Amino acid sequence: QKLSEAKAFDVLDDKPFEAELGASFTGWSGDTLFTLTNGQVWRQRHGSSYRHTEGEARVRFEQNFFGLWEMTVLSSGRTVGVRRID
Repeated sequence: QKLSEAKAFDVLDDKPFEAELGASFTGWSGDTLFTLTNGQVWRQRHGSSYRHTEGEARVRFEQNFFGLWEMTVLSSGRTVGVRRID
C-alpha cells in the first residue's frame, strides 16, 4: 500500500514516476483511457495513434516543458500526452 501512496504523492508533487498498465493495453487511438495497476486513470490528450504489440506495458510519466504530462511506453519509446482523470 505504501508504494501506491508514494506514486499518488509523486503525481501530486509533479515528479516523474514509472507504472504498469493493465493487461488489456494495446496502444492508443485518439481518446484512449489508460488504467494503471496502482488504480490511477489517465486520458490521452491529443489525437495520435500507436499500436502496442510488444509484451511489457511499463510506462513512465513526466511533465514536459509546458507542465503537461506525457506517458512513454518504455519498451518502444513511444510517447503520448495525457492528463489524470482519476
